[in-house]
Amino acid sequence: EAITIDPYFADTYSNMGNAYKDLGRLDDAIKCYSTAIKLQPSFADAYSNLASAYKDGNHLSEAIVCYRKAMELKPDFPDAFANLFHSLMFICDWSDREENFAKLHDVVERQLAAAQASPNQLAAVLPAVQPFHALVYPMNARMCQLIAQRYAIRARANVSLSDLPPFVFRPKPAEDRIHIGYVSSDLGNHPLSHLMQSVFGMHDQSRVKITCYALSPDDGSVWRQRISGTVEGFRDLSAISNEDAARLIHADGVHILVNLNGYTKGGRNEIFALRPAPIQCSYMGFCGSLGADYIQYMVADEVVVPKDVAVQQFFDEKILYMPHSYFVNDHRQSSRFMLDASDSEAKTRAFYGVPEDKFVFCNFNQLYKISPDIFDVWCSVLKRVPNSLLWLLRFPDIGEAYIRAEARKRGVKDEQIFFSDVAPKDEHIRRGRLAELFLDTPQCNAHTTGCDILWGGTPMITLRGQKMPNRVAASLLRAADMEDLVCSTLTEYEELAVKLAVDDDEYMRLRSKLEMERESMPLFDTPRWVRNLEEGYRLMWTRHEEGLAPDHIEVPDVVGHSIEYTPPSSERNP
Repeated sequence: EAITIDPYFADTYSNMGNAYKDLGRLDDAIKCYSTAIKLQPSFADAYSNLASAYKDGNHLSEAIVCYRKAMELKPDFPDAFANLFHSLMFICDWSDREENFAKLHDVVERQLAAAQASPNQLAAVLPAVQPFHALVYPMNARMCQLIAQRYAIRARANVSLSDLPPFVFRPKPAEDRIHIGYVSSDLGNHPLSHLMQSVFGMHDQSRVKITCYALSPDDGSVWRQRISGTVEGFRDLSAISNEDAARLIHADGVHILVNLNGYTKGGRNEIFALRPAPIQCSYMGFCGSLGADYIQYMVADEVVVPKDVAVQQFFDEKILYMPHSYFVNDHRQSSRFMLDASDSEAKTRAFYGVPEDKFVFCNFNQLYKISPDIFDVWCSVLKRVPNSLLWLLRFPDIGEAYIRAEARKRGVKDEQIFFSDVAPKDEHIRRGRLAELFLDTPQCNAHTTGCDILWGGTPMITLRGQKMPNRVAASLLRAADMEDLVCSTLTEYEELAVKLAVDDDEYMRLRSKLEMERESMPLFDTPRWVRNLEEGYRLMWTRHEEGLAPDHIEVPDVVGHSIEYTPPSSERNP
Protein backbone atom coordinates (compact mmCIF):
# COMPACT_ATOMS: atom_id res chain seq x y z
CA GLU A 1 0.00 0.00 0.00
CA ALA A 2 2.83 2.38 0.88
CA ILE A 3 4.51 1.63 -2.46
CA THR A 4 1.23 2.36 -4.27
CA ILE A 5 1.03 5.74 -2.54
CA ASP A 6 4.71 6.59 -3.17
CA PRO A 7 6.60 4.13 -5.44
CA TYR A 8 9.81 6.12 -4.96
CA PHE A 9 9.95 5.88 -1.15
CA ALA A 10 13.15 3.90 -0.43
CA ASP A 11 12.26 3.14 3.21
CA THR A 12 9.21 1.17 2.11
CA TYR A 13 11.29 -1.14 -0.07
CA SER A 14 13.82 -1.64 2.73
CA ASN A 15 11.05 -2.48 5.20
CA MET A 16 9.50 -4.89 2.72
CA GLY A 17 12.92 -6.47 2.33
CA ASN A 18 13.07 -6.98 6.10
CA ALA A 19 9.70 -8.74 5.97
CA TYR A 20 10.84 -11.04 3.16
CA LYS A 21 14.11 -11.75 5.00
CA ASP A 22 12.20 -12.75 8.14
CA LEU A 23 10.19 -15.18 6.00
CA GLY A 24 13.38 -16.70 4.58
CA ARG A 25 12.66 -15.35 1.08
CA LEU A 26 16.18 -14.03 0.58
CA ASP A 27 15.98 -13.47 -3.20
CA ASP A 28 12.92 -11.26 -2.76
CA ALA A 29 14.60 -9.45 0.13
CA ILE A 30 17.69 -8.78 -1.97
CA LYS A 31 15.54 -7.33 -4.78
CA CYS A 32 13.78 -4.99 -2.34
CA TYR A 33 17.00 -3.77 -0.71
CA SER A 34 18.59 -3.26 -4.13
CA THR A 35 15.60 -1.19 -5.24
CA ALA A 36 15.84 0.92 -2.09
CA ILE A 37 19.50 1.60 -2.85
CA LYS A 38 18.73 2.57 -6.45
CA LEU A 39 16.16 5.05 -5.18
CA GLN A 40 18.47 6.37 -2.45
CA PRO A 41 22.16 5.57 -3.15
CA SER A 42 23.27 6.95 0.24
CA PHE A 43 20.90 4.64 2.20
CA ALA A 44 23.38 3.05 4.63
CA ASP A 45 20.78 0.93 6.42
CA ALA A 46 19.64 -0.60 3.13
CA TYR A 47 23.24 -1.56 2.33
CA SER A 48 23.57 -3.18 5.76
CA ASN A 49 20.28 -5.04 5.32
CA LEU A 50 21.34 -6.18 1.85
CA ALA A 51 24.63 -7.42 3.31
CA SER A 52 22.79 -9.42 5.96
CA ALA A 53 20.59 -11.04 3.31
CA TYR A 54 23.69 -11.99 1.31
CA LYS A 55 25.32 -13.31 4.50
CA ASP A 56 22.28 -15.45 5.33
CA GLY A 57 22.47 -16.87 1.81
CA ASN A 58 26.20 -17.66 2.28
CA HIS A 59 27.26 -15.05 -0.31
CA LEU A 60 29.96 -13.75 1.97
CA SER A 61 32.02 -11.77 -0.54
CA GLU A 62 28.98 -9.74 -1.55
CA ALA A 63 28.02 -9.30 2.11
CA ILE A 64 31.43 -7.91 3.02
CA VAL A 65 31.33 -5.41 0.14
CA CYS A 66 27.92 -4.16 1.24
CA TYR A 67 28.82 -3.92 4.93
CA ARG A 68 31.88 -1.87 3.99
CA LYS A 69 29.74 0.41 1.83
CA ALA A 70 27.31 0.87 4.75
CA MET A 71 30.25 1.83 6.99
CA GLU A 72 31.55 4.25 4.37
CA LEU A 73 28.18 5.99 4.26
CA LYS A 74 27.66 5.88 8.03
CA PRO A 75 30.96 5.48 9.92
CA ASP A 76 29.25 5.21 13.32
CA PHE A 77 27.18 2.10 12.53
CA PRO A 78 27.71 -0.53 15.26
CA ASP A 79 25.47 -3.23 13.78
CA ALA A 80 27.11 -3.06 10.37
CA PHE A 81 30.59 -3.07 11.93
CA ALA A 82 29.78 -6.07 14.15
CA ASN A 83 28.42 -8.02 11.19
CA LEU A 84 31.41 -7.07 9.06
CA PHE A 85 33.76 -8.32 11.77
CA HIS A 86 31.86 -11.60 12.01
CA SER A 87 31.86 -12.06 8.22
CA LEU A 88 35.62 -11.50 8.04
CA MET A 89 36.19 -13.97 10.85
CA PHE A 90 33.96 -16.49 9.06
CA ILE A 91 36.26 -16.54 6.02
CA CYS A 92 39.52 -16.26 8.03
CA ASP A 93 40.39 -12.78 6.78
CA TRP A 94 42.60 -11.85 9.71
CA SER A 95 43.85 -8.49 8.41
CA ASP A 96 43.33 -5.85 11.12
CA ARG A 97 41.67 -8.51 13.29
CA GLU A 98 43.11 -7.34 16.62
CA GLU A 99 42.46 -3.67 15.89
CA ASN A 100 38.91 -4.37 14.75
CA PHE A 101 38.16 -6.56 17.75
CA ALA A 102 39.43 -3.88 20.13
CA LYS A 103 37.10 -1.41 18.43
CA LEU A 104 34.19 -3.86 18.59
CA HIS A 105 34.86 -4.58 22.27
CA ASP A 106 34.80 -0.85 23.01
CA VAL A 107 31.53 -0.40 21.09
CA VAL A 108 29.83 -3.20 23.02
CA GLU A 109 31.11 -1.93 26.38
CA ARG A 110 29.59 1.48 25.67
CA GLN A 111 26.32 -0.06 24.50
CA LEU A 112 26.04 -2.20 27.63
CA ALA A 113 26.74 0.77 29.88
CA ALA A 114 24.11 2.85 28.09
CA ALA A 115 21.57 0.04 28.30
CA GLN A 116 22.21 -0.42 32.01
CA ALA A 117 21.64 3.30 32.59
CA SER A 118 18.46 3.41 30.49
CA PRO A 119 15.32 4.39 32.44
CA ASN A 120 13.34 1.92 30.30
CA GLN A 121 15.16 -1.41 30.46
CA LEU A 122 12.69 -3.11 28.12
CA ALA A 123 13.39 -0.59 25.37
CA ALA A 124 17.18 -0.35 25.78
CA VAL A 125 19.26 -0.83 22.63
CA LEU A 126 20.57 -4.34 22.08
CA PRO A 127 24.35 -4.85 21.87
CA ALA A 128 25.61 -5.05 18.28
CA VAL A 129 27.21 -8.43 19.02
CA GLN A 130 24.77 -11.33 19.22
CA PRO A 131 25.11 -13.72 22.19
CA PHE A 132 26.08 -16.67 19.96
CA HIS A 133 28.87 -14.66 18.32
CA ALA A 134 30.12 -13.39 21.68
CA LEU A 135 30.76 -16.97 22.78
CA VAL A 136 33.38 -17.49 20.07
CA TYR A 137 35.01 -14.07 20.34
CA PRO A 138 37.82 -13.44 22.86
CA MET A 139 35.32 -11.73 25.17
CA ASN A 140 35.39 -12.59 28.85
CA ALA A 141 32.61 -14.56 30.51
CA ARG A 142 31.16 -11.48 32.21
CA MET A 143 30.69 -9.61 28.95
CA CYS A 144 29.09 -12.69 27.35
CA GLN A 145 26.69 -12.86 30.30
CA LEU A 146 25.80 -9.17 30.06
CA ILE A 147 25.08 -9.48 26.33
CA ALA A 148 22.88 -12.53 26.98
CA GLN A 149 21.01 -10.63 29.70
CA ARG A 150 20.16 -7.80 27.31
CA TYR A 151 18.74 -10.29 24.80
CA ALA A 152 16.79 -12.03 27.58
CA ILE A 153 15.27 -8.69 28.56
CA ARG A 154 14.39 -8.01 24.92
CA ALA A 155 12.61 -11.38 24.67
CA ARG A 156 10.56 -10.42 27.71
CA ALA A 157 9.87 -6.99 26.21
CA ASN A 158 8.59 -8.61 23.02
CA VAL A 159 5.72 -10.18 24.98
CA SER A 160 5.32 -7.48 27.61
CA LEU A 161 2.09 -6.20 26.02
CA SER A 162 0.53 -9.65 26.03
CA ASP A 163 -2.84 -9.88 27.73
CA LEU A 164 -1.90 -13.22 29.28
CA PRO A 165 -2.16 -13.22 33.07
CA PRO A 166 0.62 -15.05 34.94
CA PHE A 167 0.17 -18.78 34.72
CA VAL A 168 -0.94 -20.71 37.81
CA PHE A 169 0.38 -24.25 38.20
CA ARG A 170 -1.55 -27.15 39.67
CA PRO A 171 0.29 -29.42 42.12
CA LYS A 172 1.37 -32.70 40.56
CA PRO A 173 -0.45 -35.71 42.04
CA ALA A 174 2.07 -38.14 43.55
CA GLU A 175 1.09 -40.89 41.14
CA ASP A 176 1.56 -38.71 38.02
CA ARG A 177 4.73 -38.81 36.00
CA ILE A 178 6.95 -35.74 35.55
CA HIS A 179 6.01 -34.13 32.25
CA ILE A 180 9.03 -32.90 30.26
CA GLY A 181 8.57 -30.57 27.29
CA TYR A 182 11.37 -30.08 24.77
CA VAL A 183 11.14 -26.90 22.65
CA SER A 184 13.25 -26.60 19.50
CA SER A 185 13.32 -25.24 15.97
CA ASP A 186 15.78 -27.98 15.03
CA LEU A 187 13.62 -31.12 15.14
CA GLY A 188 14.57 -32.17 11.63
CA ASN A 189 17.72 -32.37 9.52
CA HIS A 190 19.92 -30.42 11.91
CA PRO A 191 22.93 -31.31 14.09
CA LEU A 192 20.79 -31.12 17.24
CA SER A 193 18.49 -33.87 15.95
CA HIS A 194 21.44 -35.88 14.67
CA LEU A 195 22.72 -35.86 18.26
CA MET A 196 19.41 -36.24 20.13
CA GLN A 197 17.25 -38.29 17.76
CA SER A 198 17.10 -41.27 20.13
CA VAL A 199 17.05 -39.33 23.40
CA PHE A 200 13.36 -38.41 23.35
CA GLY A 201 12.20 -41.97 22.75
CA MET A 202 14.68 -43.48 25.21
CA HIS A 203 13.07 -41.79 28.19
CA ASP A 204 11.46 -44.22 30.62
CA GLN A 205 7.73 -43.72 30.01
CA SER A 206 6.93 -45.21 33.39
CA ARG A 207 8.77 -42.28 35.03
CA VAL A 208 8.40 -39.33 32.66
CA LYS A 209 6.03 -38.13 29.97
CA ILE A 210 7.67 -36.49 26.95
CA THR A 211 6.23 -33.88 24.62
CA CYS A 212 8.28 -32.27 21.86
CA TYR A 213 7.29 -28.79 20.68
CA ALA A 214 8.58 -28.03 17.18
CA LEU A 215 9.16 -24.38 16.29
CA SER A 216 9.71 -25.19 12.60
CA PRO A 217 7.41 -26.94 10.12
CA ASP A 218 7.93 -30.56 9.11
CA ASP A 219 10.94 -30.82 6.76
CA GLY A 220 10.03 -34.38 5.77
CA SER A 221 13.36 -35.70 7.05
CA VAL A 222 13.93 -39.09 8.66
CA TRP A 223 15.01 -37.28 11.83
CA ARG A 224 11.68 -35.47 12.14
CA GLN A 225 9.82 -38.73 11.48
CA ARG A 226 11.91 -40.67 13.99
CA ILE A 227 11.50 -38.12 16.77
CA SER A 228 7.78 -37.55 16.26
CA GLY A 229 7.19 -41.30 16.09
CA THR A 230 8.91 -42.14 19.37
CA VAL A 231 7.38 -39.65 21.82
CA GLU A 232 3.98 -39.55 23.48
CA GLY A 233 3.29 -36.00 22.34
CA PHE A 234 4.57 -33.99 19.40
CA ARG A 235 3.18 -30.54 18.65
CA ASP A 236 4.01 -28.17 15.80
CA LEU A 237 4.07 -24.60 17.13
CA SER A 238 5.54 -23.07 13.97
CA ALA A 239 2.33 -21.36 12.85
CA ILE A 240 1.03 -20.05 16.17
CA SER A 241 1.91 -17.00 18.24
CA ASN A 242 4.16 -17.01 21.29
CA GLU A 243 1.14 -16.39 23.51
CA ASP A 244 -0.83 -19.29 22.03
CA ALA A 245 2.21 -21.54 22.26
CA ALA A 246 2.61 -20.68 25.94
CA ARG A 247 -1.10 -21.34 26.56
CA LEU A 248 -0.83 -24.73 24.87
CA ILE A 249 2.26 -25.76 26.85
CA HIS A 250 0.61 -24.70 30.10
CA ALA A 251 -2.62 -26.53 29.21
CA ASP A 252 -0.57 -29.66 28.49
CA GLY A 253 0.59 -29.57 32.11
CA VAL A 254 4.33 -29.51 31.41
CA HIS A 255 6.39 -29.54 34.62
CA ILE A 256 9.87 -28.97 33.18
CA LEU A 257 10.24 -27.07 29.90
CA VAL A 258 13.60 -27.44 28.14
CA ASN A 259 14.91 -24.77 25.77
CA LEU A 260 17.01 -26.52 23.10
CA ASN A 261 17.66 -23.31 21.13
CA GLY A 262 18.65 -20.44 23.35
CA TYR A 263 20.08 -17.69 21.15
CA THR A 264 20.36 -19.76 17.98
CA LYS A 265 18.50 -19.41 14.71
CA GLY A 266 14.80 -20.18 15.02
CA GLY A 267 14.64 -19.90 18.80
CA ARG A 268 11.60 -18.31 20.43
CA ASN A 269 12.72 -17.33 23.89
CA GLU A 270 9.57 -15.23 24.20
CA ILE A 271 7.66 -18.44 24.92
CA PHE A 272 9.88 -19.03 27.94
CA ALA A 273 9.59 -15.38 28.99
CA LEU A 274 5.85 -16.04 29.45
CA ARG A 275 6.75 -18.80 31.97
CA PRO A 276 4.30 -21.53 30.89
CA ALA A 277 6.00 -24.18 33.06
CA PRO A 278 7.03 -24.09 36.73
CA ILE A 279 10.61 -25.14 35.92
CA GLN A 280 12.43 -23.97 32.79
CA CYS A 281 15.82 -25.28 31.75
CA SER A 282 18.39 -24.61 29.02
CA TYR A 283 20.26 -27.36 27.21
CA MET A 284 22.47 -27.99 24.17
CA GLY A 285 21.55 -25.26 21.65
CA PHE A 286 23.35 -22.37 23.34
CA CYS A 287 26.69 -23.06 25.01
CA GLY A 288 26.50 -20.47 27.76
CA SER A 289 24.17 -18.65 30.12
CA LEU A 290 20.92 -17.35 28.64
CA GLY A 291 21.03 -14.53 31.19
CA ALA A 292 17.30 -14.88 31.79
CA ASP A 293 15.54 -14.73 35.13
CA TYR A 294 12.86 -17.00 33.67
CA ILE A 295 15.31 -19.90 33.11
CA GLN A 296 16.18 -21.57 36.42
CA TYR A 297 18.56 -24.34 35.30
CA MET A 298 21.13 -25.23 32.68
CA VAL A 299 22.43 -28.74 31.95
CA ALA A 300 26.24 -28.88 32.03
CA ASP A 301 29.08 -30.80 33.70
CA GLU A 302 32.00 -29.97 35.96
CA VAL A 303 34.45 -29.68 33.06
CA VAL A 304 32.54 -27.09 31.03
CA VAL A 305 31.32 -25.23 34.14
CA PRO A 306 33.69 -25.96 37.03
CA LYS A 307 32.15 -26.17 40.51
CA ASP A 308 33.68 -22.87 41.52
CA VAL A 309 31.73 -19.75 42.40
CA ALA A 310 34.29 -17.76 40.41
CA VAL A 311 32.92 -19.50 37.30
CA GLN A 312 29.32 -20.08 38.35
CA GLN A 313 28.79 -16.34 38.94
CA PHE A 314 28.71 -15.86 35.16
CA PHE A 315 25.65 -18.08 34.82
CA ASP A 316 22.23 -16.77 35.79
CA GLU A 317 21.00 -20.37 35.90
CA LYS A 318 21.75 -23.00 38.51
CA ILE A 319 23.75 -25.85 37.01
CA LEU A 320 22.48 -29.40 36.68
CA TYR A 321 25.83 -31.21 36.76
CA MET A 322 25.76 -34.39 34.67
CA PRO A 323 28.28 -37.18 35.26
CA HIS A 324 30.87 -37.84 32.54
CA SER A 325 29.78 -35.25 29.94
CA TYR A 326 26.73 -33.06 29.52
CA PHE A 327 27.02 -33.50 25.74
CA VAL A 328 24.87 -36.29 24.33
CA ASN A 329 25.15 -37.97 20.94
CA ASP A 330 23.50 -40.76 18.97
CA HIS A 331 26.48 -42.36 17.25
CA ARG A 332 26.16 -45.76 18.92
CA GLN A 333 22.63 -46.07 17.52
CA SER A 334 22.70 -44.24 14.19
CA SER A 335 26.30 -44.66 13.02
CA ARG A 336 26.96 -48.33 13.64
CA PHE A 337 28.41 -48.61 10.14
CA MET A 338 31.65 -47.35 11.69
CA LEU A 339 31.94 -50.70 13.50
CA ASP A 340 31.57 -52.70 10.27
CA ALA A 341 34.95 -53.65 8.81
CA SER A 342 33.24 -54.53 5.51
CA ASP A 343 31.29 -51.23 5.25
CA SER A 344 30.62 -50.89 1.51
CA GLU A 345 30.20 -47.11 1.75
CA ALA A 346 33.63 -46.52 3.28
CA LYS A 347 35.96 -44.37 1.16
CA THR A 348 39.73 -44.43 0.94
CA ARG A 349 42.14 -41.53 1.13
CA ALA A 350 42.63 -41.89 -2.62
CA PHE A 351 38.96 -41.06 -3.17
CA TYR A 352 39.59 -37.60 -1.70
CA GLY A 353 43.07 -37.22 -3.15
CA VAL A 354 44.77 -37.45 0.24
CA PRO A 355 48.23 -39.09 0.01
CA GLU A 356 48.44 -42.50 1.67
CA ASP A 357 52.01 -42.00 2.89
CA LYS A 358 51.42 -38.84 4.94
CA PHE A 359 50.62 -38.40 8.61
CA VAL A 360 47.32 -36.57 8.35
CA PHE A 361 46.30 -33.98 10.90
CA CYS A 362 42.77 -32.75 10.41
CA ASN A 363 40.20 -30.27 11.59
CA PHE A 364 36.69 -30.60 10.18
CA ASN A 365 35.15 -27.66 12.02
CA GLN A 366 33.79 -24.58 10.29
CA LEU A 367 36.72 -22.33 9.46
CA TYR A 368 35.56 -19.46 11.69
CA LYS A 369 36.69 -21.49 14.69
CA ILE A 370 40.34 -21.19 13.60
CA SER A 371 42.18 -18.30 15.24
CA PRO A 372 45.62 -16.93 14.29
CA ASP A 373 47.26 -18.22 17.47
CA ILE A 374 46.19 -21.84 16.98
CA PHE A 375 47.06 -21.61 13.28
CA ASP A 376 50.57 -20.53 14.34
CA VAL A 377 50.79 -23.76 16.34
CA TRP A 378 49.44 -25.91 13.53
CA CYS A 379 51.96 -24.46 11.08
CA SER A 380 54.79 -25.04 13.53
CA VAL A 381 53.68 -28.67 13.88
CA LEU A 382 53.58 -29.12 10.09
CA LYS A 383 57.13 -27.78 9.77
CA ARG A 384 58.35 -30.05 12.58
CA VAL A 385 56.67 -33.08 11.01
CA PRO A 386 57.65 -32.65 7.32
CA ASN A 387 55.88 -35.81 6.16
CA SER A 388 52.50 -34.50 7.31
CA LEU A 389 49.61 -32.44 6.06
CA LEU A 390 46.62 -30.63 7.53
CA TRP A 391 43.20 -31.62 6.16
CA LEU A 392 40.54 -28.90 6.36
CA LEU A 393 37.08 -28.30 4.91
CA ARG A 394 35.87 -25.62 2.52
CA PHE A 395 33.45 -24.48 5.18
CA PRO A 396 32.95 -21.91 3.64
CA ASP A 397 34.78 -22.36 0.34
CA ILE A 398 35.87 -18.71 0.19
CA GLY A 399 37.98 -19.33 3.30
CA GLU A 400 40.43 -21.65 1.52
CA ALA A 401 42.36 -18.85 -0.19
CA TYR A 402 42.77 -16.95 3.09
CA ILE A 403 43.99 -20.02 4.97
CA ARG A 404 46.47 -20.88 2.23
CA ALA A 405 47.80 -17.32 2.24
CA GLU A 406 48.24 -17.42 6.02
CA ALA A 407 50.06 -20.77 5.76
CA ARG A 408 52.48 -19.33 3.20
CA LYS A 409 53.20 -16.39 5.52
CA ARG A 410 54.22 -18.95 8.14
CA GLY A 411 56.52 -20.85 5.80
CA VAL A 412 54.31 -23.91 5.27
CA LYS A 413 54.42 -25.62 1.88
CA ASP A 414 51.22 -25.48 -0.18
CA GLU A 415 51.05 -29.27 -0.41
CA GLN A 416 50.85 -29.53 3.38
CA ILE A 417 47.42 -27.84 3.41
CA PHE A 418 44.65 -29.98 1.92
CA PHE A 419 41.01 -29.00 1.47
CA SER A 420 37.89 -31.06 0.79
CA ASP A 421 34.28 -30.08 0.29
CA VAL A 422 31.67 -30.44 3.00
CA ALA A 423 30.08 -33.91 2.78
CA PRO A 424 26.71 -35.41 3.80
CA LYS A 425 26.50 -36.48 7.45
CA ASP A 426 27.26 -40.21 7.11
CA GLU A 427 30.12 -39.62 4.67
CA HIS A 428 31.49 -36.93 6.98
CA ILE A 429 31.57 -39.41 9.89
CA ARG A 430 33.19 -42.11 7.73
CA ARG A 431 35.77 -39.67 6.38
CA GLY A 432 37.03 -38.74 9.84
CA ARG A 433 38.72 -42.09 10.41
CA LEU A 434 41.02 -41.54 7.41
CA ALA A 435 42.99 -38.95 9.40
CA GLU A 436 45.48 -39.82 12.12
CA LEU A 437 44.88 -36.96 14.54
CA PHE A 438 42.24 -34.25 14.97
CA LEU A 439 43.63 -30.87 16.07
CA ASP A 440 40.91 -29.05 17.99
CA THR A 441 40.26 -25.30 17.86
CA PRO A 442 40.63 -23.60 21.28
CA GLN A 443 38.64 -20.49 20.24
CA CYS A 444 35.53 -22.67 19.95
CA ASN A 445 35.91 -26.42 20.29
CA ALA A 446 34.63 -29.23 18.16
CA HIS A 447 31.28 -30.20 19.68
CA THR A 448 29.25 -32.43 17.34
CA THR A 449 32.34 -32.85 15.17
CA GLY A 450 34.32 -33.99 18.20
CA CYS A 451 31.84 -36.82 18.75
CA ASP A 452 31.99 -37.69 15.04
CA ILE A 453 35.77 -37.92 15.13
CA LEU A 454 36.07 -39.92 18.34
CA TRP A 455 33.37 -42.41 17.26
CA GLY A 456 35.43 -42.96 14.11
CA GLY A 457 38.44 -43.96 16.20
CA THR A 458 40.55 -40.89 15.48
CA PRO A 459 42.17 -39.31 18.57
CA MET A 460 41.62 -35.59 19.23
CA ILE A 461 43.81 -33.18 21.17
CA THR A 462 42.43 -30.00 22.68
CA LEU A 463 43.35 -27.04 24.85
CA ARG A 464 41.15 -26.37 27.88
CA GLY A 465 39.92 -22.78 27.69
CA GLN A 466 38.22 -20.31 30.03
CA LYS A 467 34.64 -20.31 28.71
CA MET A 468 32.12 -23.09 28.20
CA PRO A 469 32.43 -23.30 24.38
CA ASN A 470 36.18 -23.84 24.62
CA ARG A 471 35.96 -26.59 27.24
CA VAL A 472 33.51 -28.92 25.47
CA ALA A 473 36.18 -31.07 23.80
CA ALA A 474 37.78 -31.61 27.22
CA SER A 475 34.38 -32.80 28.45
CA LEU A 476 34.07 -35.24 25.54
CA LEU A 477 37.56 -36.61 26.17
CA ARG A 478 36.82 -37.10 29.86
CA ALA A 479 33.77 -39.19 28.97
CA ALA A 480 35.99 -41.18 26.60
CA ASP A 481 38.60 -41.74 29.35
CA MET A 482 41.19 -39.88 27.28
CA GLU A 483 41.91 -36.88 29.47
CA ASP A 484 45.63 -37.17 28.69
CA LEU A 485 44.78 -35.51 25.34
CA VAL A 486 43.62 -32.32 27.09
CA CYS A 487 46.34 -29.66 27.24
CA SER A 488 46.75 -26.58 29.41
CA THR A 489 48.99 -24.42 27.19
CA LEU A 490 49.63 -23.94 23.48
CA THR A 491 53.18 -25.17 23.98
CA GLU A 492 51.91 -28.40 25.55
CA TYR A 493 49.39 -28.75 22.69
CA GLU A 494 52.13 -28.40 20.06
CA GLU A 495 54.44 -30.87 21.77
CA LEU A 496 51.68 -33.46 22.09
CA ALA A 497 50.73 -33.12 18.42
CA VAL A 498 54.32 -33.65 17.34
CA LYS A 499 54.83 -36.54 19.77
CA LEU A 500 51.81 -38.45 18.49
CA ALA A 501 52.98 -37.93 14.91
CA VAL A 502 56.40 -39.45 15.55
CA ASP A 503 55.74 -41.96 18.35
CA ASP A 504 53.98 -44.82 16.58
CA ASP A 505 53.53 -46.93 19.72
CA GLU A 506 51.84 -44.18 21.73
CA TYR A 507 49.68 -43.18 18.81
CA MET A 508 48.49 -46.73 18.19
CA ARG A 509 47.78 -47.20 21.89
CA LEU A 510 45.38 -44.27 21.81
CA ARG A 511 43.75 -45.23 18.54
CA SER A 512 43.31 -48.85 19.62
CA LYS A 513 41.75 -47.74 22.89
CA LEU A 514 39.14 -45.68 21.03
CA GLU A 515 38.38 -48.41 18.52
CA MET A 516 38.17 -51.20 21.09
CA GLU A 517 36.33 -49.38 23.89
CA ARG A 518 34.06 -46.85 22.15
CA GLU A 519 30.90 -48.96 22.46
CA SER A 520 31.19 -49.05 26.25
CA MET A 521 32.50 -45.51 26.83
CA PRO A 522 30.12 -43.21 28.74
CA LEU A 523 30.53 -40.70 25.88
CA PHE A 524 28.59 -42.93 23.49
CA ASP A 525 26.27 -44.65 25.98
CA THR A 526 23.07 -42.76 25.18
CA PRO A 527 20.70 -44.87 27.34
CA ARG A 528 22.93 -44.37 30.36
CA TRP A 529 23.03 -40.62 29.70
CA VAL A 530 19.22 -40.49 29.44
CA ARG A 531 18.74 -42.38 32.73
CA ASN A 532 21.06 -39.91 34.44
CA LEU A 533 19.27 -36.92 32.93
CA GLU A 534 15.95 -38.30 34.19
CA GLU A 535 17.45 -38.45 37.66
CA GLY A 536 18.45 -34.80 37.25
CA TYR A 537 14.90 -33.90 36.31
CA ARG A 538 13.61 -35.80 39.37
CA LEU A 539 15.98 -33.89 41.66
CA MET A 540 14.92 -30.57 40.10
CA TRP A 541 11.26 -31.39 40.59
CA THR A 542 11.75 -32.64 44.15
CA ARG A 543 13.34 -29.32 45.15
CA HIS A 544 10.40 -27.51 43.55
CA GLU A 545 7.79 -29.62 45.36
CA GLU A 546 9.57 -29.08 48.65
CA GLY A 547 9.36 -25.32 48.14
CA LEU A 548 13.13 -24.93 47.85
CA ALA A 549 14.72 -22.36 45.58
CA PRO A 550 16.67 -23.67 42.58
CA ASP A 551 20.23 -24.62 43.41
CA HIS A 552 23.14 -26.37 41.75
CA ILE A 553 22.46 -30.09 41.51
CA GLU A 554 25.03 -32.86 41.12
CA VAL A 555 23.49 -35.81 39.31
CA PRO A 556 24.85 -39.19 40.38
CA ASP A 557 25.62 -41.85 37.81
CA VAL A 558 22.50 -43.82 38.72
CA VAL A 559 23.34 -46.59 36.27
CA GLY A 560 26.99 -46.99 37.25
CA HIS A 561 27.91 -49.20 34.33
CA SER A 562 27.71 -49.39 30.58
CA ILE A 563 24.29 -50.28 29.14
CA GLU A 564 24.66 -52.83 26.38
CA TYR A 565 23.49 -51.74 22.95
CA THR A 566 20.10 -53.11 21.94
CA PRO A 567 19.06 -52.94 18.28
CA PRO A 568 15.84 -50.94 17.78
CA SER A 569 12.61 -52.72 17.02
CA SER A 570 11.56 -52.70 13.39
CA GLU A 571 8.80 -50.20 13.95
CA ARG A 572 11.37 -47.62 15.10
CA ASN A 573 13.42 -47.84 11.95
CA PRO A 574 13.08 -44.81 9.70
